Amino acid sequence: MHMESLFYFLAFLQIAVGCYLIWQGLQWLGYVRRRLLTDPGFYAPRLAVLCPCKGVEPGLERNLVALTEFNHQNYEIFFILASASDPAAGILKRVAAGSRPKAHVIIADKPEGCSEKVNNLRVAIEQLPPEFDVLVFADSDGRPGKTWLQRLSAPLNDPLVGATTTMRWLVPNRGNLASTLLAAWNAPIVTMLNEKGKNFCWGGGTAIRRERFEAKQSLYADLRAFTKATRVESLPLDQWLKRPENTPPTLPAEIYGKYPADLWDIAETDLKYEGYIRREQDRIDKTSRQEGLPIPVWVDYSTINGLRAEATQKLGKIRPETLGQAARISGVTPADIALLTVWIARGEKTPA
Repeated sequence: MHMESLFYFLAFLQIAVGCYLIWQGLQWLGYVRRRLLTDPGFYAPRLAVLCPCKGVEPGLERNLVALTEFNHQNYEIFFILASASDPAAGILKRVAAGSRPKAHVIIADKPEGCSEKVNNLRVAIEQLPPEFDVLVFADSDGRPGKTWLQRLSAPLNDPLVGATTTMRWLVPNRGNLASTLLAAWNAPIVTMLNEKGKNFCWGGGTAIRRERFEAKQSLYADLRAFTKATRVESLPLDQWLKRPENTPPTLPAEIYGKYPADLWDIAETDLKYEGYIRREQDRIDKTSRQEGLPIPVWVDYSTINGLRAEATQKLGKIRPETLGQAARISGVTPADIALLTVWIARGEKTPA
């Protein structure tokens, strides 16, 4: 009897959760329809579309071309790379040369104290001319439609709106079960955006008023300087915040109250993960140096001990010219690339 009652309780709970999710989905659908009807009127700010890139991913050129085809007239595109030797450099230059709106390719150089993507965006924003009113952030792995930019910027016509965002929508590959499951898993995330609650901005599709962005940026820089100049429990505040047990809300009220809570959260995250980010950047730099490393024509993948059968087959069939090309082959893992790198470094040839 006890197990039967538990079964009915769990069944009722599952049905209730399902009904709640359907209700949420309908609410979100109404919100989307109202948002799509937003009329920007004569609002046509000057937009800077910023797109950081790294490496050649599937469909990259077509994705970038989509950024040049928006029906919004008053915008320019800024493609950003960390290095002029990046494999995507040729594609970016070709797309920029054929773009209807003016397009630029910016080389940001090696980052210090932050991730490569963050550094790319920072350098591009610092170089922007003052006439741009709105900053638009787009990812290179998305393919927005022609009305995307206009719909994204339209709500900024309201002076009370400082930023707008879109959300990624994954399209499954035909006949690929894994990509279908990923698309189904991703779809409910869009319902996290709502009309009245607090929303988050997705970095792959966000528009923000430039004056809001710069005001926030200036205030954050002031906060970071404050953490260096202030001491808590005999430690500089930036060092104090790096300790796992310490959080901004536990600071004395006269210190915590100086800046908004969201900026404290960002500062805490940056400080606590500073060392990890630096190590990751070192790893990325090492990987980037290996991107263009040529694979000698004499390599016989079947003789490389430890190389998986799938990697052996695909590498032997495709015959990539560089490690970077090999790493982007489906079914070839980072472990396979590491093994191949060692093999090349040793100069081990197939016996004649």
